[in-house]
Amino acid sequence: MVDFRYHLVSLVSVFLALAVGIILGAGPLQNSIGNTLTGQIDTLRESRDSLRDELAVTEDQLSGSDSALDVAANELLPGTLTGRNVAIVVLPEASSDAVSDLIESLELAGASVSGQVTLNESYANSEKATYRGAFSNQVSEYIDSLPDNPTNDQVVASALDYVLRKGTGDENAKVLLGSLMAEGDALLSVDREVKDPADAVIVVTPESLNTEDADLTANEKSEIESQTGIYTEMFSEVAGRGPTVGYGRALNDDDLLTTLRGTNEGSTVDSIATTPGRINVPLAVASEISGDHVSLGSQQGADAPLGERVDASAKDNGSDN
Repeated sequence: MVDFRYHLVSLVSVFLALAVGIILGAGPLQNSIGNTLTGQIDTLRESRDSLRDELAVTEDQLSGSDSALDVAANELLPGTLTGRNVAIVVLPEASSDAVSDLIESLELAGASVSGQVTLNESYANSEKATYRGAFSNQVSEYIDSLPDNPTNDQVVASALDYVLRKGTGDENAKVLLGSLMAEGDALLSVDREVKDPADAVIVVTPESLNTEDADLTANEKSEIESQTGIYTEMFSEVAGRGPTVGYGRALNDDDLLTTLRGTNEGSTVDSIATTPGRINVPLAVASEISGDHVSLGSQQGADAPLGERVDASAKDNGSDN
């Protein structure tokens, strides 16, 4: 059994230590502790102010760079696509603001938007695979130059391409567009009326179509991978039938635009919704019409940060299309 004196000595030691702490804290150490804390606070404030100043400088530099690029755009773009018709395909969840800015750049280059469509979720959703199979069986006779033994999704992509490149003055294009917009099972919606035949097609991709989110379930990741495959097949099919440019983000290995670049079909532009991106898309379209594939931007797989000026205006190519 532990002696009572042991407990007494322990209690006295605790109270002595507490008393010494109180005395030192209120006396000799008070100023030292206070000065130390004050110094640390002053250092943190200085660091905060320094970071704030650096951020302001960086923002000014970026603003200056954007202003310089805007000036460059006014030199590079006008006249490059005069008389050309460009159709835009917007994938689900792509930025509407990016599309609006893109249209401004195309118009600055002299192009006209001959049609703009947004693909519905049913275009690539696994639940609609059976419907797309039935659709492809019904419409394949209206499409020329189909590949041998095409997949259902290749037929759907070819139907989309036919509508955009022929325009609704073509009777088969009217039939195909009506089928693509069938009530209750519409694969796309029309944002700008599809009229004249397009000389080039731009596919605007979303930033969200990747499998990196740790919260995704295995089924959700599988669905994203399936949709990525369908959109990649669509891009390859459309690019194989005429000038085509993909526009989006290529920061990660599984970003859709990164995957599109891996097909070596058509042209691609990254850094969506930025000033360089807005400038590069018309330049890429002009390169495509002239027969050259380019990968422009500063992200994965890009060959050059800024495209070269190529005059692909209709008048200089002896064509009205």
